[in-house]
Amino acid sequence: MLAIQPLYTLEGNKWLAITKHKELINLDFDNCSINKVLEIDNTEIDFNSDICLHISPNNRFISVANTLGLYGVAIDLNTQQHTIKLKRSNYGNHSKFPLSFFEYKGKQYLVHSDERIKRLDISDPETGQLLTNRELPSWRNEKEPPPHYLDYSHGSLCLSPNQEWIADFGWMWHPIGILRTWNLHKWLEENVWESEDGESLKELFWRDYFWDGPMCWLDNTTLAVWGIGGHGDALIPGVIFFDVVTGNEIGKIIGPKAGEKGSMIFDKYLFSISKEEGTSVWEIATSERLCIDKSLFSANYHKVAKQFLQIENDGAFLISNIID
Repeated sequence: MLAIQPLYTLEGNKWLAITKHKELINLDFDNCSINKVLEIDNTEIDFNSDICLHISPNNRFISVANTLGLYGVAIDLNTQQHTIKLKRSNYGNHSKFPLSFFEYKGKQYLVHSDERIKRLDISDPETGQLLTNRELPSWRNEKEPPPHYLDYSHGSLCLSPNQEWIADFGWMWHPIGILRTWNLHKWLEENVWESEDGESLKELFWRDYFWDGPMCWLDNTTLAVWGIGGHGDALIPGVIFFDVVTGNEIGKIIGPKAGEKGSMIFDKYLFSISKEEGTSVWEIATSERLCIDKSLFSANYHKVAKQFLQIENDGAFLISNIID
């Protein structure tokens, strides 16, 4: 499997995955069935490189892209049509391809990178219509940057559970990782510049040589971010909690390991996952590690089924249940 994601709105342990044969397949582990959905063809995506898969909240749309590449596509699964051809600037591909679906007032939207440098957009994945059209200003010899100028390359995106807030862990030269958050509803309805310098925008921290790090949401306004410190080479294992409404740090836990290539998941408890340590389970209120499983190092988690899915080296699927 090149990429796999859970189907949350369906009952049971169901997933969508992309194979090395460019096929999108449906995996139903309750009924032990695998079905081909479609073949992803006629794209510039390199299926020999890392692939990312995103699914809309209503399961109708997907987006697929090279994680550190330039190209991607949005697909309507009802019609099997490619609705948005995605391409970003080759200046931005030092970070993960920014992609995320959200739902607002019963409609699906896609946040995505743009071919123009240092810009995110919202589009309608059904029609392909761009909904945040604007012309970003340039800044060369002036003493002060003009309004809405943003010297920042967008990175991995993470949406709050109620799909109102978005976190963006990108970077700027020299390079410095910067974590930014803003309100999606304001961006869509009130201010097309919300992602550049809107009222809800907060810069939570800067870190030398570190971006796209593990993060997850504890609730609709509390973001957990892995790593403590200001330099990527000297981060202390731990997690910092931020209130995205105020931008303030509101707590931390020393100890959880995830690292640059690890991940974090929250579902009543905080799960920190790394290749070196496996999966550790943490109680937020007491900062206590409750247990550790060094054999489990998968970030594939189904919040409805309460199950981790790990793909073994021989291609077998290992399902681990959470028993509270």
